[in-house]
Amino acid sequence: MHANSKMAAIVALIAMATATAAQAQEQQRTCITRDQFRNAALFVLPDVIEGIGEVCRPALGATGYLTSEGPALIARYRALQAQAWISARGALALIPNVPAAMRNLPDDALKPFVAGMAKQMIKQAVKPADCSNWDQAVHLLAPLPPENMAGLITVLAEAFDRDTKRKNPKNHGMFCLGEPVSITLPAPKP
Repeated sequence: MHANSKMAAIVALIAMATATAAQAQEQQRTCITRDQFRNAALFVLPDVIEGIGEVCRPALGATGYLTSEGPALIARYRALQAQAWISARGALALIPNVPAAMRNLPDDALKPFVAGMAKQMIKQAVKPADCSNWDQAVHLLAPLPPENMAGLITVLAEAFDRDTKRKNPKNHGMFCLGEPVSITLPAPKP
């Protein structure tokens, strides 16, 4: 083998190793576990419900579920935000296109930013004409423990992710494979 051929082979090996390492790093960076996603959902759910309520209360009036029971439901979810934050923060670090400056914010600045962003996004998505459907959906799902609601959202997001991967095989998706969603079932009532 000539010197140029040896050099080309070495460069090719280095390029392959670098590409493999970069690909592995990219997959690791963007791979969110089900538990991380579930905790991220658990963290933002009180603000999502609150945002839906802010849009819908005028349309629903005093008899709407979000108007009458929404504050208690939000409080139930908000009680779990602190324990969900650590894993949710880890998920945020894995989402592509999140600027490093945002990832490096201290928790006391990042938590309200993430919660506010989730609330603002849902407020833009909810249309007053659909408020009776939103109110009914929240009412039907309210008996679920917050952990189960976050688990349900995770299962649905993962199904959407799998469908996206099926339609576009080049898309690696956002979920890591092979990890079960942990769901807490309520104890049967006597």
